[in-house]
Amino acid sequence: MGGMSGAALWCASTQGMAPLLTGVVAGDPPGWSHTQLEAVPAYVLASDPVVRKLVEEYTGRAMLLEPADLQHVTDRIATPRPPRSPADLLRPEQAVVSFMGRDDLLKDLTHWCQAPEHEQPGPDDVGPGGIWGWDESLVRARLLTGAGGAGKTRLAAELAARMSGQGWTAIRLTTDITVALDVLSQVRRPLLVVVDYAETRALQLHALLEAVDHDQVTSPVRVLALARAAGDWWTRATEHPHSQALASATVTPVPALHHTPHHRGTAYQQAVGDFSTRLHRLFPAIDWAALLPAVIAPAARPVLTGDEFDTPLSVQMAALLALLEATGTPQPTGRSASLEGRLLGHERTYWDKTANSPERGLSGERSGTETRALAVALACLVPATDRDHARTLLTHLPGLKDDSAAAVRGALATWLKDLYPAPAGSEWGSLQPDRIAEYHLGTEAGREPALFTRILTSLADTQATQALTVLARTGQHPHHRDVISRILCQAVTTAPAVLGPAALTTATRTPHPAPLIAALTELTRTTQDITLLHLLSDQQPDATLALSEWAADLSTALVKHHDTHDPDLPTLAMALNNQSVRLAGVGRREEALDAVTRAVEIRQTLAEQRPDAFLPDLASALNNQSVRLADLGRREEALDAVTRAVEIYQTLAEQRPDAFLPDLASALNNQSVRLAGVGRREEALDAVTRAVEIYQTLAEQRPDAFLPKLAGSLNNQSNRLSDLGRREEALDAVTRAVEIYQTLAEQRPDAFLPDLATSLNNQSNRLSDLGRREEALDAVTRAVEIYQTLAEQWPDAFLPDLATSLNNQSAHLADLGRREEALDAITRAVEIYQPLAEQRPDAFLPDLAMALNNQSNRLSDLGRREEALDAITRAVEIREALAEQRPDAFLPDLAGSLNNQSVRLADLGRREEALDAVTRAVEIREALAEQWPDAFLSDLAGSLNNQSADLAGLGRREEALDAITRAVEIREALAEQRPDVFTEDLERARELRERLRQHPEA
Repeated sequence: MGGMSGAALWCASTQGMAPLLTGVVAGDPPGWSHTQLEAVPAYVLASDPVVRKLVEEYTGRAMLLEPADLQHVTDRIATPRPPRSPADLLRPEQAVVSFMGRDDLLKDLTHWCQAPEHEQPGPDDVGPGGIWGWDESLVRARLLTGAGGAGKTRLAAELAARMSGQGWTAIRLTTDITVALDVLSQVRRPLLVVVDYAETRALQLHALLEAVDHDQVTSPVRVLALARAAGDWWTRATEHPHSQALASATVTPVPALHHTPHHRGTAYQQAVGDFSTRLHRLFPAIDWAALLPAVIAPAARPVLTGDEFDTPLSVQMAALLALLEATGTPQPTGRSASLEGRLLGHERTYWDKTANSPERGLSGERSGTETRALAVALACLVPATDRDHARTLLTHLPGLKDDSAAAVRGALATWLKDLYPAPAGSEWGSLQPDRIAEYHLGTEAGREPALFTRILTSLADTQATQALTVLARTGQHPHHRDVISRILCQAVTTAPAVLGPAALTTATRTPHPAPLIAALTELTRTTQDITLLHLLSDQQPDATLALSEWAADLSTALVKHHDTHDPDLPTLAMALNNQSVRLAGVGRREEALDAVTRAVEIRQTLAEQRPDAFLPDLASALNNQSVRLADLGRREEALDAVTRAVEIYQTLAEQRPDAFLPDLASALNNQSVRLAGVGRREEALDAVTRAVEIYQTLAEQRPDAFLPKLAGSLNNQSNRLSDLGRREEALDAVTRAVEIYQTLAEQRPDAFLPDLATSLNNQSNRLSDLGRREEALDAVTRAVEIYQTLAEQWPDAFLPDLATSLNNQSAHLADLGRREEALDAITRAVEIYQPLAEQRPDAFLPDLAMALNNQSNRLSDLGRREEALDAITRAVEIREALAEQRPDAFLPDLAGSLNNQSVRLADLGRREEALDAVTRAVEIREALAEQWPDAFLSDLAGSLNNQSADLAGLGRREEALDAITRAVEIREALAEQRPDVFTEDLERARELRERLRQHPEA
């Protein structure tokens, strides 16, 4: 027994998990007849700096204490084996390169862990992205988002190490979603749980919260989720019954790390030194230290100017490759120019070395270099659940299907298992980091596309979602985009029952869903499986720009199916109603109106036969029809439709108020907007005030359900009060809306931050109306900041809203004389709308024209007159084309731009052209005012005012006096009705008329 001194004392562990060193045998104490041993516990060893130094020297990693009783819920890859290949050195778990940068974010995350439980948010406690601080729960969550290689996993590991040093228990959660997590509820120390790839593990997140978020929790628990992006998956995750911690979580994008050449150069030099040290252990025969001077010499340093070098992984890959290639080791011919491709050349050497030993049994022609490369790609794509599954998956590879290849399949399965660390629940691991795995997968898919199509079509649900997630990431690389898209289209249409729902699920998780959407579009156009189409329709999120074109196609396919000679009318009407909403979402306004009009006609017939059953559906369709008519400028018809809806809901609500008061309030809200659109402002205010009163009562009874609706109606009420010049009341209403949304956004930011931003945008206008310009700018700037954060996470959904807020911010900056900043803001808005309008002109050309109109004003403010004219001319051209297609909808906008263009032309002395432009504006507005005087007389007066100035500038005094006299007469009538709104304009018009009378040359 004396020889036992110094022996390791291992903790028992479950099968497939590495044992844990819990102590070292120190001796055999006397008197026990060799039946007991004394051991030094691991925590004592860890306190000895000499021991820690030795462990780090021989393992390459700092010594880390881990909770032995949590090993089965810990990701075993988080504690890596010693690296065996070049790619292994880049794994974040290896932590080869010294952690650098991210100081502010790491400090923020540390504070998030440590924040005292009594701390409450103050007025300055606004976190990243405008999301507020702490609630009262001991359990808090946070989401870090960023592209592959941004450093999320390494940052989380650094935080875990820091918190472990402060007495916390920190783990990276197992990837095996079948493992029970109840043991975490028994942890009595502060606990940090890191969940990587959270977008693929929403159910496990919920299980985790069920385990740790309950009344018996006595110590802080922090859940740090990592994902490529927040998206619909995150919104759904926050809506789960056990997701209060997620609903109040901050979403923080991990920003680029190396912004400047200097930062990149510093990071490169650090990485070269760190890799040199670890490569010495991997390849001891090479004198890596001797290579360092040549590698870090300025002349030898690679060019690090591309955007990809913002991320730490790219810089580290460049450093590792510089060292590997400095050895002069021959590489395969046709070497790739990309970092990933070059590194794979070195990785193949590792594959060959490990496969070619005689005992492997991989020396035959059916297990050569190409087969092994395909096998690695297969392992990157699909985790094998066990050895039998691994061998089954390998039957897809060329030449390995028949029984004679059984031995080769077994040998390949064993080789793959040993090649890279395997996560829990998988027989083999994947090449890492992700970017290298995706590049390799894309390369092999390009070489054997039919093979990967077959593999996809053979997968079950869970495996299919995993594989599609990896392929969607692979499709981000421009070199692989086309082949991945073709594979996905072919596979999804071949096995639609499994891959269709999986593709839709994956499309809501990935920040780059284009190849998946293309596959779904092809499926929608080709399948005859109506049950599948309904399943996909039910699964799609309510609102997302990324899926909007496909959603429109899907809704059209459903209508086509149900629109038979003898249709089920209620089902067809529902399909038409849904189709209308989807078509409107992509700017196809006439088709949207056609669809909902058919739905109204069908439901009208049904309601006549069975009013109790179908009157609610008829009212719903009329409400929708009203919006569609308004989109096309058919204002009176829009008002008629929603008024019918209000009347139906009024009757229903009198009979069954609990069921139909919410619908009545919604219809009244819509009716208010329609009444305002035809200038019936007092009635518009009456309608929305009724809606506010109903929602107020409902919100007192059920705040969770109706506070958001109340806030939305208050926002609308504010606009109606402003229309009537009741500015203080208008500000009070929107301020209430802001307060409600602020509270809701603190609880559920992903659900209510967009609404908060909208109400802040409106509040800024009300503050500006009262001359409170600094406060107006503060409000709209908060809106911009919120939308900026949201647009970084969900660009398809929130870039348009960001542009709208920038448009508003520009106006408020201009009001304060901050002209350069005002121009910067509106130019950003134009730049956002420009690509959106190119992709979806029907939806976004009107917005682009609006932004160009305002950009023209800002350029003019700075004396950049030619550019101002160019901008407004583009706006006029766009609105001219739109008005030709839909005059009712876009003639008012065209008149506004012509009015502005007239001013720009006059600024440049082009007076005849200026007069032509404003005369066209007067003609359009005269026609509009004849139809809707309450809505357009004020605009007509404004154009007559400008026309008068242009006529006077050309010496046509009598005509100028006639025009301004007409403007005065209109404004006198308007001011008599609403002095608060129109008196100021009237006085200015009278002043111009007086100058023309007294000074003919004016």
